Amino acid sequence: MRQCLFCDNSANTREDIWPKWMVDRLRPSRVRGFIGGDQVRTHGPYVKSLCVCNTCNNGWMSDLERANVPLIGCLMQDLVLSLDPSQKSAISLWAVKTTMTFASVNRRKHNGWFTRDERHQLRCLSLLPTLTFVWLGRFGGTGVIGSTSHTIKYEMSTGGIAHGYACTFLAGRLLLQVFTLHSPGSDEQNQRIAIPLIDGDWERFLVQIYPATSTTIQWPPQDSISGIDSLASRFSMGTEKPIPPRAKP
Repeated sequence: MRQCLFCDNSANTREDIWPKWMVDRLRPSRVRGFIGGDQVRTHGPYVKSLCVCNTCNNGWMSDLERANVPLIGCLMQDLVLSLDPSQKSAISLWAVKTTMTFASVNRRKHNGWFTRDERHQLRCLSLLPTLTFVWLGRFGGTGVIGSTSHTIKYEMSTGGIAHGYACTFLAGRLLLQVFTLHSPGSDEQNQRIAIPLIDGDWERFLVQIYPATSTTIQWPPQDSISGIDSLASRFSMGTEKPIPPRAKP
C-alpha cells in the first residue's frame, strides 16, 4: 500500500488534486492538466489521487484549505484586496502543499520528486523546501482551471547537476507558480544561485510572495498574462544549462 505523502501512515484516502471548493465555484465542464509532462485527462472536473492518509487529509490539510479559501477565492475572482506578509505566507504554504500533491500523481515516474523530509517538514513545521519560490500573476485569458508541471535539469557552474521542479496553476483569474530547486551545492553556494530564466518581463507580470518580504501587496496587478504556456515554460532552457552564481552586491 502507498504511504501518505506527509507522514508514515498508509495512504488510505483520496485527495482532490484540484480542490473541490474551487471546482464548485468555477464550475468547469472539464479539467485537463500536464503533470511531469504526462497529460491528466478526466471525464469530469473532479480529479483525485490516493496519496494521503485520513488523519492528514481531515486534519492539518483541511485546516490549511479552510484558511486559504477566502484569500484564494478573492484572487481567482479578481477582487481588490491587500495581502500582508502572513497572508502571503499562508498562500505559499498552500501552494507548495498543492504542488507536492500534483507531483504524487506520477509518483512511479518521478517518485513524487519532493523528498520525504521536505514533505514531513511542511506538515510538522510549516517549513517550505530550501530554494523554493512562489509567484502570483493575473490571468487575462478565458481559461477556467488547470495546471502544468515539469522537471528541469541544470548544470551547476560549481560542479554537479541541480534538479528543478516547476508547477503552474490556473484558477479563474489567478495564476500561481511554484519552483523548487534541489542543488548539490553548499548552503553558501545555494544562497548565491541565480536561476536562469527565458527572457521576459517577468517582474512586471508576477508578484513574488515567497521568500516573503515585509511589504503588503495590492491585488490585482495592473498587467495580466494572456497565456499560461510561456509562463509555465520560462524555466525550461534545455536539458542542461549552467547556473551562474549571483553577483555579490
